[in-house]
Amino acid sequence: MDYDVWTYPVYRKARQGKPDGSMAAVFPTTPSPVQTITPASTEDMGYRPGSQSGVLLSYVGLQS
Repeated sequence: MDYDVWTYPVYRKARQGKPDGSMAAVFPTTPSPVQTITPASTEDMGYRPGSQSGVLLSYVGLQS
């Protein structure tokens, strides 16, 4: 999801000179959030199982 970030200067009422800080307002650019589900088995997540699903001989320690 993409965002627009607007920053505004923050002034104190007692000090009329330079701003004391800034405030950020974040607005989404898309009307509805876009969500994706990434399975843990992808290489991006770093998880690599020691066996393959459905292949009985790929399980570690399986000996007859």
